[in-house]
Amino acid sequence: MWGPPQGDRTPCVRVYMARLRRKLEADPSRPRHPVTEPGTGYPFET
Repeated sequence: MWGPPQGDRTPCVRVYMARLRRKLEADPSRPRHPVTEPGTGYPFET
């Protein structure tokens, strides 16, 4: 997904998800969509 190995990309994903939550959520500090599941990812639940 990320192409050639470029080290730990976790901070980039976290920044992207935070920006996405600011656009989608009424209260980004208490997200409903997408929810973080440690070790799994970011499933989008309705």
